[in-house]
Amino acid sequence: MKRGPRTEDSRRRASASARAYWADPAIRAAHGEKTRLRMDRPEVRATISERTKAARAADPGVNARMRAGLIRAYADPVLRQKVSERTKAGMAAKLERQFADLMKIWDATPKKVRQRFLDDVSGRA
Repeated sequence: MKRGPRTEDSRRRASASARAYWADPAIRAAHGEKTRLRMDRPEVRATISERTKAARAADPGVNARMRAGLIRAYADPVLRQKVSERTKAGMAAKLERQFADLMKIWDATPKKVRQRFLDDVSGRA
C-alpha cells in the first residue's frame, strides 16, 4: 500500500516542499546528470529501442506522428542551427579521439616500423 499525504494541508506542504526542492538549479542539474548516466547504459538504450520498435509495429500511426513531430521541430531554424553545431562538435571530438588513439599507438611503435610505414606511404603517393 502506497503511503502519501492524508490531509489537504499535508498535501500542500509536500507540494511546496517539492517545488522548493526542484526550483534549485543545482538539484535539477544533478538529477539531469544522474538520468543521463542511467540512460547512457547500453542495456537501457536497447530496451528503449525495442519498445520503440514494438510501438511502431503495434500502431501504424506512431510513425506518422513521429515524422510530423520531426518535421515541425526541424522547421525551426534555431533548432536546425543547434543540431548542426552539435553535429560538427561531435564529429570534431570523434576525430580528436581517433587522433589521440593513433598517436598513442604511433608512440609505442618501434622506429624501424615507423620508417618502413612512412616509406611505404610516401611511395604510394
